[in-house]
Amino acid sequence: GAVDISYGGGGVTCGATSGVGTLTLNGVTVDNNTATQGPGGGIASGACGNLTIVNSTISNNTAGSAIAKTGGGVDYLSQCAGGSQLHISNSTFSGNRATYTGDAGGGLHISGGTATIQRSHFVNNRAANASLTATGLGGAIAHLGGTLNVSFSRFVGNVGTNGSGIWQTNGGATTADDSSVGVSIPIG
Repeated sequence: GAVDISYGGGGVTCGATSGVGTLTLNGVTVDNNTATQGPGGGIASGACGNLTIVNSTISNNTAGSAIAKTGGGVDYLSQCAGGSQLHISNSTFSGNRATYTGDAGGGLHISGGTATIQRSHFVNNRAANASLTATGLGGAIAHLGGTLNVSFSRFVGNVGTNGSGIWQTNGGATTADDSSVGVSIPIG
């Protein structure tokens, strides 16, 4: 799929920018989608939605524009007062890219809510431009707010100017237990 509207979601859109809703993907592949004018090359999840990804693959998706340049694989936006939930388990994020200069979250971009990632792999995701030069933050994950808990997960071959694995801003809290970060990619 490909989308060129300002909200994004090249493959899947869950909730609009002000919407609510719950989306569960179990045993699903979201592959080779593009959002050229908004966030979330593979999936864009709206402001008050809950998103669960289980036993799934998010791969080869691209987000990138001057408007919204986040979440090559998934862009998860939470602006609810009560906080929404993102759950990812037994899943793989691979080959996703956030491509515009200053982009964030090659594989996954999280802004707010509570995110839990368990037994998942983040491999070869990039916050990088079309020539694959690192230009953004968080090759695998960019975490801009809320709480992120990662356990029993693996990060290998991801590329970003800062945080090739996970990039964290001051607005959030990240805990990582029993996880591994492999192959360090030099940034040039």
